[in-house]
Amino acid sequence: MQRVRGSGVRRKLLVGAVLVAAVLAGCGGSDESAAQSGTGALSLTERLAHYEASLRAEANWLWDNMISARSHGRPDAARCRRPAFDHPAVELDEAGRSQDSAVAILEQLTYAETLIAQARDFWQTHCDGTQSSANTAAFLQSRLDPAYGALQRALAGIEARRRVEARR
Repeated sequence: MQRVRGSGVRRKLLVGAVLVAAVLAGCGGSDESAAQSGTGALSLTERLAHYEASLRAEANWLWDNMISARSHGRPDAARCRRPAFDHPAVELDEAGRSQDSAVAILEQLTYAETLIAQARDFWQTHCDGTQSSANTAAFLQSRLDPAYGALQRALAGIEARRRVEARR
């Protein structure tokens, strides 16, 4: 029983490492260079996973900024520099639109991206000196909590799709 549990953990770590590598590989260039590097050859499930991972990376960056805003009056310049997050656009073709799971996942990811963009814009107003740290922390949390919920629902859908695809 221990062997089974251990191999499941290793598999999850491997999947996580692959997702991190995909995000890091995508962070260096534009959408066009990502398309040229073969990202377009990924399955729909993996493109959704890449989108989820990139959104989660930005949400984590904003969450760290929120924590910092709670204890610092003004952010330093380094904290105000937004890393280059690659949020690959995932468009569903006719086959993808006919898959309820893909549509539901994409809706959750789009919702999360909207909330993250609102948090990012508010963070920028804090960096510009027009919002207090207390207001900024409260606003970021009000957007990031539901964004993380949407990301978790999307990730559960992606994992379910992977299980189905693995049985084929």
